Amino acid sequence: MWQNKTKHYNTQNTALSLWASFLIPNLVPMRIPFLCVLYPNACNSPLPFAFCVLLIFSSPLFLLIITIHKETSKTMVHYSRKPQVSSKSSKAKVSDLRCHYKNTYETANVINGMSLRKAQQLYRQVLAKTRCIPFKHYNGKTGRTAQAKEWGQTKGRWPRKSVVAMLSLLKNAEANAIEKGLDANKMVIKHVQVDQAARMRRRTFRAHGRIGPYMCSPCHVQLFMSEKKQRVPAPKSAPKK
Repeated sequence: MWQNKTKHYNTQNTALSLWASFLIPNLVPMRIPFLCVLYPNACNSPLPFAFCVLLIFSSPLFLLIITIHKETSKTMVHYSRKPQVSSKSSKAKVSDLRCHYKNTYETANVINGMSLRKAQQLYRQVLAKTRCIPFKHYNGKTGRTAQAKEWGQTKGRWPRKSVVAMLSLLKNAEANAIEKGLDANKMVIKHVQVDQAARMRRRTFRAHGRIGPYMCSPCHVQLFMSEKKQRVPAPKSAPKK
């Protein structure tokens, strides 16, 4: 008796699944949930017929809600801050940058608030070693240099790899600004942020059969810059009579 009921329910569920597939031909991704519901593995008794019909008719609404949620939350890049006027700003970001996090942190924070041209000039001078990047936060065992006096610091370095990466990121942001019709000579860096990325693990083989960690410290960098507002002189007040 139990086997006959099982065959009867399986036949009914097969008809329901086929009917749902033909009734809603556009919902191809939803056919797999239908089959999973109509063929429960945990219990021998299937779901009631009325509940299956309700589930089939309510699935387009569920798919519509999921689609709207994906469209509204579909942003390619997430930034911790937003510019005040997005039409007058340009963004740039790089993920999993193969540069040391601490060096890139100091290299990026020094240009926060600078104009685009001044930041590019600073980085080129750092590559020529006529100016340095001040190390304010991560300055443990960092050598002292006289070039750090202009920043009110005593320690500084010339992190070439981080500087080259930041120059490339600034070039990307400049290209985005030109694409939006903005004047690159008036762009000012308003936001720079460097975050730690997942460490990439490698191994180094030591003496006596030991294996030690050999990891790198990549980082994520994001920035945006905005066009500087022009100062409008106040109108001269009329002389009092």
